[in-house]
Amino acid sequence: MIEKALTRKLCTSCGTCAGVCPNDAIKIFEELGFFRPVVDTTKCNKCGICLRVCPGKSVNFTQLNESFFGRTPSNSLLGNLINCYLGYSIDDNLHWGASSGGLVTSLLIFMIKKGLIDGAVVVKMDLNGGGLPRPRMFIARNEEELLSSRGSKYALVPINVGLKEIIKEDGRFAVIGLPCHLHGIRKAELIFNKLAKRIFLHIGLFCGHTTNFLGTQLILERMGVKTCVELSYRGKGWPGGLYVKLKDGKEKTIPFKTYYAMFSLNFFTPIRCLLCCDQTAELSDISFGDAWLPELKSEKKRASLVITRKKVGEDMLQFAQRNGIIKISRSGYDKVLLSEASGLFFKKYSLKARASFLKSLGYELPYYISDSPKSGILAFSTLISCINALTSRYLYGLLKYTPYKLFNLCASAQGEILRESFFSYIKNHYSCQ
Repeated sequence: MIEKALTRKLCTSCGTCAGVCPNDAIKIFEELGFFRPVVDTTKCNKCGICLRVCPGKSVNFTQLNESFFGRTPSNSLLGNLINCYLGYSIDDNLHWGASSGGLVTSLLIFMIKKGLIDGAVVVKMDLNGGGLPRPRMFIARNEEELLSSRGSKYALVPINVGLKEIIKEDGRFAVIGLPCHLHGIRKAELIFNKLAKRIFLHIGLFCGHTTNFLGTQLILERMGVKTCVELSYRGKGWPGGLYVKLKDGKEKTIPFKTYYAMFSLNFFTPIRCLLCCDQTAELSDISFGDAWLPELKSEKKRASLVITRKKVGEDMLQFAQRNGIIKISRSGYDKVLLSEASGLFFKKYSLKARASFLKSLGYELPYYISDSPKSGILAFSTLISCINALTSRYLYGLLKYTPYKLFNLCASAQGEILRESFFSYIKNHYSCQ
């Protein structure tokens, strides 16, 4: 059963198996910052559904694109798409507290108020009885609950456990997740027609990789924080910073660009994340990401990048704009390529280099059927990412005292290598429109 994905180190910690198990035989438990499924053998009837929906084991992109979009993508880098946009929320308070443009929260609040959905599967920071707040999945059903979920969460979250509630309840829902979450949801929808009917909108978030909670814990230790009552990774302007509020009311902040350099080097990244080929959530109805564009550096209001992929995503975005909830403007997909250059090279072109390296160490690879381009280019920085992910647990003490300036130097060099490699490749093999 699902233990096969665990023993082969293919688990993404997405929670899909627990969310759709018909006998409620699977529970998700945290272990060293990762989330792992545990099977109650007294309830399991060995139906095999858990493995069928597992995105860690395999993702048949050809089948899923044909099933949900009616075609395979003509754009091999970004997947099926209708339009690309830049945009932001017109609510200044919401925008200030969001990671970038605040579009996702604005869109969900608008849909709830208009009665288009009954709830949304989202993530918020939860104290869980004390200690350090941890990200937790829940179904938000009103504006207040949605506001509590705004902002990025740079930690693993088994969001798809929430599918269990969607299957049981009547109504229409939105789901928000990273590419691996959307992979699991789409696979589950092929099996559970009830699930497919109740999910009204699939929202995807751009993702270079995930980070387990040990990464957050390390940063907090460096800040001298053992317990706190509030934690956010982004917000309070762009790009924001990791903010904590202590029990005595004191506040501490570390800039995003300072701490995220360690994350971007893939310390505390699950090995399975390094074998993902989806940067922009290609199986969503609509996907969102930070706009890392040079022309926006001086803008007071930061924007999000948006890719609409299905009509429902395009319609919801336009509906929200017509009602004055958000402001968007059309953008060519070359802007997405520019913003996501290093991530796209890492996930698309240098995947085979990492896969070959990990396979040589005895790791099993996921099975993909995809039209995504994969070059055999051996990018040295991508192999360093593998080494970082494999050794971070053993280097924890050393990382605690490594200067942030060194992380930033290495991250900047890696990012530049990936970006230049990407543009060099597409200049000869790909034309932007």
